[in-house]
Amino acid sequence: METVIKRIKFSEYYKAASKNKDIMDGPSLRGYIAITYDELVDKFGKPERNVGDKVLAAFHVFINGVPVEFYIYKETRIPKGKHSWHIGGPVASGVIMAVEHVFPHHGVASMGRL
Repeated sequence: METVIKRIKFSEYYKAASKNKDIMDGPSLRGYIAITYDELVDKFGKPERNVGDKVLAAFHVFINGVPVEFYIYKETRIPKGKHSWHIGGPVASGVIMAVEHVFPHHGVASMGRL
């Protein structure tokens, strides 16, 4: 199956991740990925900056229709080198599976530090 990635703004991500409370918890931390900023930019383009008061940079995408957010939390600058980026989304299993499909050789952890 071909992976379909669509870049979206935070407002569209939040709306999609919050729309059906019966099957979705709303956007929440679902795990972490050990990856560099440059790898994320190569895959998704430049991030949105200063999304909320504690998120310096975030990438919002649909991966095969699943809303996913990659973000750094409570950092004062974008980290250089490999960093444990937060993964957010509505349903943990769907989000983690989508991320593993796009980045199969990176350390993806569901709700644990890498």
